[in-house]
Amino acid sequence: MLSVSAAGLLCSGMNIPDPSDSLAFRTVEILWNLLEFGSKQEVANQLNCKECISALKDAFIKQIRDGYSLADRQLRNDLLVISSLVVSLCPTSPFLETGFTRLIVVLATFTEVKSHHELVRSLKLDQSHEDFEFKKLLMNALVLLSSDSASFQIFSEGRVILSLFSFVRANDSSSAVEWSPAQFEELQLQALDTLSAVAPLCLDDYMTCQSNTRLLMLLEWCVGQADYGGHGNSFHGSGGRGNKRSQMRFCLRLIRSMVSVGDDALNQDLVDQGAIGQVVGILLNASTSPDENDSIDVELQCDMLFIVSSLCEVDTHRKELFGSQGVQVLVEYLKRDPDKINSPLGHHRLLLSAVDCVWSAVLGCYLTEQLFLENDGIFHLMDLLEVIIEKVTYLGEILSSGSWICLENNRDYLESCKVGTKSKFHLAFSIFLRNFLVSKKYIFCGLVNYILFRSFFIDHTYVVWIFSGPRACAVVEREEADFSW
Repeated sequence: MLSVSAAGLLCSGMNIPDPSDSLAFRTVEILWNLLEFGSKQEVANQLNCKECISALKDAFIKQIRDGYSLADRQLRNDLLVISSLVVSLCPTSPFLETGFTRLIVVLATFTEVKSHHELVRSLKLDQSHEDFEFKKLLMNALVLLSSDSASFQIFSEGRVILSLFSFVRANDSSSAVEWSPAQFEELQLQALDTLSAVAPLCLDDYMTCQSNTRLLMLLEWCVGQADYGGHGNSFHGSGGRGNKRSQMRFCLRLIRSMVSVGDDALNQDLVDQGAIGQVVGILLNASTSPDENDSIDVELQCDMLFIVSSLCEVDTHRKELFGSQGVQVLVEYLKRDPDKINSPLGHHRLLLSAVDCVWSAVLGCYLTEQLFLENDGIFHLMDLLEVIIEKVTYLGEILSSGSWICLENNRDYLESCKVGTKSKFHLAFSIFLRNFLVSKKYIFCGLVNYILFRSFFIDHTYVVWIFSGPRACAVVEREEADFSW
């Protein structure tokens, strides 16, 4: 059937007048069989034309306007699933040209944002399973349609961001009468997940909705003492039964998506709202908690460390806001049992995130550097290097590459190195030279206010590491493997 383009032929004739009103049902049933037992990509390719997309849209509209029975609602949902499958496998399909994109936006937002579209004037969704699934399918369709940049203008006109943010609020104060508490929680989590894909593409709408404030208020509720037990239903609610972890997980994921955009106004607004202090406070409780972490806890803490790193990376004042509490958090992570690195729960990600946060939120600010040294942060880095380098080579390289190279101009840091053990000192600088000097054929003569001569073998190369002179630097290039002066 697929060899003779049966999917396209059936779809294009779906809306032929039929006294029995069964043509659409039969057509959708056949398309489902082709999708199940044939090639999904081939079916999507055959439906990827204006004629077929228009036919799907027209049949979809007919079921919304004239369908009242349970079977009609199921057919409506099936048509939306098939349409979503087409756009997922063929991102360039003509949904925009046929008006299907605008229709989906109207249907996805009309329950939260008032619309004058004639199709939704008398349309009402209730708590039935079919309508609930229909709402979730519409959110999923928004994510799929966001792959086309031409859709952003329609998203903005349809106020998609505002509609989705209507779900971003504390569940215990929910006044939604359209959905049951369990349904609202599922829609809330999916709305947050949808925003993670859509909001970075609609920054103006995001800022207009005061979205940062809403997210930080939801985050505050997630860690507050309010009694709430999540239902833990669906894929998005995994691990959230009886707690608020699912809400916190997707809230942090959305904040992470937004700070990753790198928009200065957005990040400054987060800082002005107190995001750094709020996130650091949560991290301090998490890092000092005696409870064992599972994979979701590790993910939450990694996201928070990433958020703080992104906000503090280019601004000294923000690093000062990170302050003593932030440094304490990093020290707590750096001194954890390194045997957990090989844990399947992802503790290596947590440690890497902490080291990245040292690079972004500590280095480059004298205040935080001093706090880091006073809390023995440099010795914890040495301990990690000594233990981990034989277990996870790439992790040792990262530990040495970031923190060491940027602290070398801090006199207190070098004084700390002087009092370190001989083996740790040798290990740290040998890793540094192996990764950054021998491989790139450069010798860096670093600088302090005291003289230190140190020599050792690295990859069969005899290297003399010299610190001398008041903060002076020299770079000498050598093509040969044998370095000498």
